[in-house]
Amino acid sequence: MITLPIVISVLSLLLSIVAFCYSFKATKKASAIANDNLNIQYGMIELEVRKAIENATNNINNFAVLMMPLGSKEAKGTITDEEKHTLVGYMKILKSHIQTMLNNYESACAKYLDCKIDKSRFKKEYKDEIRNLFEDKNSKEYLTPPASKYKAIIKVYDEWENLEK
Repeated sequence: MITLPIVISVLSLLLSIVAFCYSFKATKKASAIANDNLNIQYGMIELEVRKAIENATNNINNFAVLMMPLGSKEAKGTITDEEKHTLVGYMKILKSHIQTMLNNYESACAKYLDCKIDKSRFKKEYKDEIRNLFEDKNSKEYLTPPASKYKAIIKVYDEWENLEK
């Protein structure tokens, strides 16, 4: 004969199994939601980084267009002393724009190194751009180790381009 304690024990066991199943499903669903949220966060950071770099690059391009007439005059040797002085001031502003752009790349590379963005997607998107920074005469002077303050850019470039490591 089945006693009351045995019945209660069996029902408790069945209830525990059902609770475990629901708990497992809920944990799996919560994990999927957390993963989706992490991907959304990565996407937001990547958009923010891209927007900052594009804005800085556009500022450089727009300013370079503004400087072209004076650069042309300087190349022809027809520039006045006043225009030379203006061109020197423009060059200082252009260097400031270049540093702003490099600061944005530095921030992006720091996020890459800290695993705060999707590393494989970042590499696909920025590998050529970062290589171009090291080949561009306007930014190359800022990226020469050890004096450079752009350590994250240099580290990422070295990681991607130095095949001996």
